[in-house]
Amino acid sequence: MSITATRMATPQCGSPISPNSAGLLTDRLRIAYVHDGLYPYFKGGAERRFSQVAQRLSARHDVTYVTWHYWDGPPCTEQSGIRFIGVGKPHAFYGGDGKRTVGEALAFARSVAPVLQREDFDLIDCCATTIPTLYVARLLACFRRTALIATWHEYWGDYWASYLPERRLLARMARTVEAKSVPLADSIIAVSEFTAAKLRERAPKTPVHTIENGVSLSEVEAVEPDPGAPDLLFAGRLIDDKKVDWLLEAVARISPAWPSLTCGIIGEGPERSHLEAQAQALGITDRVRFYGFVEEPKLIALLKGTQVFVLPSIREGFGMAVVEAQACGAVPIVVRAPYNAATAQVRHEQDGLISEADVESLAGAIVRLVADEPLRRELSANARISAGSRDWQLISNQIEEVYRSVVPQR
Repeated sequence: MSITATRMATPQCGSPISPNSAGLLTDRLRIAYVHDGLYPYFKGGAERRFSQVAQRLSARHDVTYVTWHYWDGPPCTEQSGIRFIGVGKPHAFYGGDGKRTVGEALAFARSVAPVLQREDFDLIDCCATTIPTLYVARLLACFRRTALIATWHEYWGDYWASYLPERRLLARMARTVEAKSVPLADSIIAVSEFTAAKLRERAPKTPVHTIENGVSLSEVEAVEPDPGAPDLLFAGRLIDDKKVDWLLEAVARISPAWPSLTCGIIGEGPERSHLEAQAQALGITDRVRFYGFVEEPKLIALLKGTQVFVLPSIREGFGMAVVEAQACGAVPIVVRAPYNAATAQVRHEQDGLISEADVESLAGAIVRLVADEPLRRELSANARISAGSRDWQLISNQIEEVYRSVVPQR
């Protein structure tokens, strides 16, 4: 969903599409998605989820997406039945240390407030990635008598100490603010049972629904495999937690025995320059290609053309790229780690492999799949079957049921 690709109408930002007269509930809901990221400007799991669900629900409901003003043109615009409201110029997500900045989260929460104050929605679905926005959304949802849904992709808890090891006070504050934000919503949607269990501990009286991320099977089927795809492929944000450096080290270790093995790195992020320098230092630049961001059809073509998808990340709220890889027949390798929910998407030795969280184990898993073609073909076939139950239309229908259960409680 690129909102710069076609000419769009420009509705007045001060009034929602098709308002319900006299505030009466109708079968058509007025839904607001609130998130500082927007696909395709950001290609993370949260952005793709809201994009896919918004597209499908806009056929039956009035959908508004409140975010930063990423696109050219006026801040309020419409495309394919979705109204977009840009609340200001995007702020930098990452600081010089490669970590998400507090300033961006606070600025977005502050910028969203006027929109939520003036608009009349039946419900707000707020991405919990920017925690301060949940507090603002809760306050204004009460003011407007609007239902509030919080979609959680991850719950960090104690992980804040590892994420900010040199900023202990900030880590403690972030952990407290996150914990106290969980009960703010009328209902919670968690993208994995891994995250849902943590949220139920923090908000035992709040309904928590587990609705996983999905994949567009029709889009996958329509794309031909890329014959020039590398043997191994990674896709994701290039940040420290993804541990792409482990993948590069693994490739270097097995290169003497597999000199023709190639590896592709898809994505952008603060770690890219360091990873490119690492590949050069390891002497594997001739077999590692950095693609940067690629559009969805190109990603699918590469996934359908590769043999193995490697996600060495130690922190995932779900692992959407794993499901996409499985739908394309690429056998996924993920690593076992305390904050990694991606392991829940893989049945070890059935539709993928789960490695220990170290370079040696990762290299061993790669060699096992590359060397054993019958095993790789078996796991590839099973992976496609596993992805079949995760079509975005099924996911959207489940989310719609949660929306309808919450709105009458206003």
